[in-house]
Amino acid sequence: MALIEAHHREEEEALFPLLIERIPEERMTVDVGIEEHHRMLSLLAAAKASVTEWVAAGDHHSLPALSALAAFNDAFAAHMDHEEATIVPLLEEHLTEETWTKFEEQLRARLPLLAELLLPVAFGLSLLWEAVGEASFKDLIGHADRLPSPA
Repeated sequence: MALIEAHHREEEEALFPLLIERIPEERMTVDVGIEEHHRMLSLLAAAKASVTEWVAAGDHHSLPALSALAAFNDAFAAHMDHEEATIVPLLEEHLTEETWTKFEEQLRARLPLLAELLLPVAFGLSLLWEAVGEASFKDLIGHADRLPSPA
């Protein structure tokens, strides 16, 4: 959760202001992305709480945890689709290579090495989840009672 919070903070404090400065008429587009950030963090906190309850209970009733994770995944996928369709093209069009490089350097300096190493893993897992497809995910949810207890 801290990694996602840090990523969103960097976008909101360093990257998005640059974008709004260059194209203020796109503020609403950026604001939607920020609202999505807040929604994802709320859903992630709920998922974390559900998983914690599941582990504490030590039973096979994992459906609430899987449902909470599914809600986060759906929000994450929608956010990525929105960001790729709206914000990334604006960044590519309005930020210079030099500005982008400077942002990446600041990001690396502000995030711990562990976060830098885990970020590609987190995004890779998300892509893998998406690649499995909705049908496989729904199948997993349908058989949640057969999953072993994590405890």
